Amino acid sequence: MPALREFFSENDACIVLGPLTLAVWMENQAYYMFDPNERDNNGLVIVKQVQIGSFLKVYDVLPGVACLTWYTSLKDLVEVYMKNVPKEHRRDTFVICKIQINDYDPLPEPWKNFQPLSKSKWILKGNFSQNNKRYDKETRNTQCTAMATMAIAFTELKPVGEWDSETLDQILDHGDHYYTHTISYLKMKDKP
Repeated sequence: MPALREFFSENDACIVLGPLTLAVWMENQAYYMFDPNERDNNGLVIVKQVQIGSFLKVYDVLPGVACLTWYTSLKDLVEVYMKNVPKEHRRDTFVICKIQINDYDPLPEPWKNFQPLSKSKWILKGNFSQNNKRYDKETRNTQCTAMATMAIAFTELKPVGEWDSETLDQILDHGDHYYTHTISYLKMKDKP
């Protein structure tokens, strides 16, 4: 914490490189920490399993989300950071990298249902991915080729400018259906 306190006496933004790599900055007497990792509602690491003796207890938890937290005290920020670092890495080296933004280009306007990410990049996000629990555990996250094929097929059904989040969800559902039936067909074909 003394290193961060000293850093922020002369700077207002940094990247902390260590067991967790995060952005930290100061603005209007508050400290902000952006954590792109999977976190719970309090910005803390999600415990998915616990070792109890020789038994590994696995919890069925909802996936976490990236978060931005803000603090009036640098001590509180450091406390949350350290809680999120695995115990075996808490003594690892941390490096504070100075960040300076001299100029930036404003983002362009949204295009249709796509949101801008940069001057020449837009994104349309679905509501889930091929790794979603709605898909069979045995095929989940293995349907890439079928999903890609279905996305190309959808370009013939609906102009990309009319796509929305639901369209991406439909592509995933149809892609999973296509993948599942293809696998079933191939298994059946191999039987004597």
